[in-house]
Amino acid sequence: MKSVMASLATAVFAISGCLTGATMANATQANGIRYTEIGTGAAPVSVKADLARALANSAITNEICYSVHISNVGWSQSYCNGETVGDYHNQIEAIVMAVSPDFGEVQYRAHVENIGWQGWVSNGAVAGTQGQALRMEAMQAELYNTAEPNRTISYRVYLPNQGAWDPVEHNGQVAGTTGLGWPITALWVYVS
Repeated sequence: MKSVMASLATAVFAISGCLTGATMANATQANGIRYTEIGTGAAPVSVKADLARALANSAITNEICYSVHISNVGWSQSYCNGETVGDYHNQIEAIVMAVSPDFGEVQYRAHVENIGWQGWVSNGAVAGTQGQALRMEAMQAELYNTAEPNRTISYRVYLPNQGAWDPVEHNGQVAGTTGLGWPITALWVYVS
């Protein structure tokens, strides 16, 4: 437990350092997770701290954790390895993801209402938008720099316009829709 708490304290320090101007190299060396601040903006420190806490408290190695920004709600708590996040009613507007430090890295992107596909972001950066009331309509995710190159990242989104879950997608495939204006209201991500 003491080791987990020390790791968590280091992770929170490193995350805070990223947001206050510390170099990415220092953050990577401090906790093994590089939080790349590109795309539509930085995730709040509380969201990154929650991701670090979820990964540190997990009994599963090679795990992925994620949090979403939900319309009319704000940022969710972190969920990990296949847990469903979202309420099936309010649109998801953004997502952040991180994998266990000993595993590798994750990159992902979002297709957003009135914007289209955004650029790829990684390791705790925001894909989507915050505070603009723009729905996420599709997503893609990939693993890279992994210790085990045969690993698969799988993800699935719930589309209320269909009243059902979209098929499970893997390794960079598109989950959701483009050009239909359909929101995502729940999702899960899993690494195997």
